[in-house]
Amino acid sequence: MPGEVLTKTDVSKDNPDEKNERVIPVLLKKRFIVALFVITNIFQLHARSNLTTSYYSVRSQASSGARDLVGVVDYIHLCDCDSFYGCFSTTAEYTRSFNSDIVSDCLFGRDLLIPCDGDRRIVVSGSRVPDRNERFDWLADYFGLPTDFKSVLTYDTRIENFIIDFNFFLGLNNILNGLYVRVDVPFVQTRRSLNLKECVVNSGSNNYLPGYFTPDEVERCRLLQSFTQFAQCGMVPNLPNNVFFEPLRFAKMTGKETITKTGFAEIETVIGYDFLLDPEYHFGLNIHLGIPVGTRPTGEFLFEPVVGNGRHMFVGVGADLHALIWANECCNRRLSVHVDGSVCDLLVAEQTRFFDLREKRTSRYMLAQRLALPIENDLHTKDDDTDQIIFPEAQFKSCYAPVANITASKVKVHGGFETDVAIMGHYVHDCFSFDFGYNFWFRSCERTHADLDCLPPRFMSKQWVLKGDAHNFGFDPDESTVALSASQSDADLHRALNFGRNLQESEGITNPRINNPSDALTTGDVELVATPGDDNTIKTSIQPRFIVPTSLDFCISSSESSTHTFFVHASYEGPEWQCMIPSIGIGGKVSGAFADDDLFKRASIGKCTDPCSSNQSVACTKCSDQCLGCGIFEWGFWIKGCLAFD
Repeated sequence: MPGEVLTKTDVSKDNPDEKNERVIPVLLKKRFIVALFVITNIFQLHARSNLTTSYYSVRSQASSGARDLVGVVDYIHLCDCDSFYGCFSTTAEYTRSFNSDIVSDCLFGRDLLIPCDGDRRIVVSGSRVPDRNERFDWLADYFGLPTDFKSVLTYDTRIENFIIDFNFFLGLNNILNGLYVRVDVPFVQTRRSLNLKECVVNSGSNNYLPGYFTPDEVERCRLLQSFTQFAQCGMVPNLPNNVFFEPLRFAKMTGKETITKTGFAEIETVIGYDFLLDPEYHFGLNIHLGIPVGTRPTGEFLFEPVVGNGRHMFVGVGADLHALIWANECCNRRLSVHVDGSVCDLLVAEQTRFFDLREKRTSRYMLAQRLALPIENDLHTKDDDTDQIIFPEAQFKSCYAPVANITASKVKVHGGFETDVAIMGHYVHDCFSFDFGYNFWFRSCERTHADLDCLPPRFMSKQWVLKGDAHNFGFDPDESTVALSASQSDADLHRALNFGRNLQESEGITNPRINNPSDALTTGDVELVATPGDDNTIKTSIQPRFIVPTSLDFCISSSESSTHTFFVHASYEGPEWQCMIPSIGIGGKVSGAFADDDLFKRASIGKCTDPCSSNQSVACTKCSDQCLGCGIFEWGFWIKGCLAFD
């Protein structure tokens, strides 16, 4: 029969009186204890949390307990070979995600509205839109859009992977019976698409008032036509008076186009020893070492593809076993169960990520403005009690930037602990074999550490504040322009303060709800006004509140993930050829990630406990007690060929 030399579960035929069909009581006959892998805590995922993640980290394309087991278990862990033996297998696999809601939930959280039709969406609306939803709508003013603009965003995320996995198993029985080494090197092309679609409800007609973004009024024709132009195309409004608006350089969104990354994911080496080795069972332990050769996150895109696990080296331990359950010697039929599991530590890797601000979800898309010295036009205020002149610490310097541009930093990320357990049934019928099983994978919460020396220099100095809906220029009686020092740290992506809560425009333009509002004065203690030729005096912040390293939520990019995979595989074993046995098979899988709000009732593995002191070199990473669970639903199929030898 083909494969007789290397098949490890042949039943002895020395006894002619022995029954052809029998059940083999492995546990009693061989006094072997089969360890059952019991998953006692299924970590589940959350839908529409108040948390969001800035980096969508899922299972590495190289990690697959199912792919490692199917089609090869008859040619590994052999006990009847006195010399070295092994098998070389190549798997061509294609996977594709579905049920994109779970992805958009992790990226946008409660910003997503779910109307009656069930399609999750985000509303973008300007500060002057009547009855705008200040809890959920994204403020259009931040994106260079008119103050009466309104549109609806929808997302249909997709992940596709093309994988060619090269796997080599070498048994070293000639050195030590039961010793083996396995090397796994997958080549990957991965694609991701956010599929941003925008339906413009009202393109808007409002101009920006004088002083809002520039000293002069900004006509509608100078502003953007859609949120897509800002988030996807890198376009910005054409502001006059030499006022610069930085295009979005990080956290960019994509439409129908896909972003592709290609390369080898990881080089995984497994060295193991089978303490118990018999044709009817085996049990062994092993050591895993993974060398990353994939790609690192760069933060350029919100939903960026990554080959491998983000360049984390990993080390770990594992165990594998099998037991023969039933055999029919006459017809060469047998049924066995196989278990392979490992736990690995994803060591620290350097990555580039962008961050939100503390307690401001998706604030990466808010608008910041640059304040710096020197103070021009003698901008100041006076203390009402002492009549003392007080100057601001800095003054607006005609530059705007999305928050993601100034928070993107190189950070050190500990990937957490990764568990991969596969349980598989294996049935052989003559030259055909069938595999079916379950694969559980879980990665604990990441931990992000930001060294102050690695943060962008322009972020380290006090020069960036949140704009909100503050007016940045005042006017003296001669209608000369004076830049202010306004900041609005209490604003968020959904709500600014001056024009919220039904304030009239004539009142809102005076900056009543900026930080530390103080009368804005110029040379000669002349009061500045909000509108040229009017008497509505304007406020400035003395002092403004700057975005500093401790303002960042370094844990917002951290997440954990789990998948539950069911798989099947069928293969055919060809005739022996020059001491080698070829086989080929096909298989498929379906993976799921289950959602449950109860996840947020437990503490995160990666939470921080110690606050930062002023003399520490590491930026404060005090996290909340919650860690966002993210994953994907995925289906896939593969073709696997194997060449066994002894």
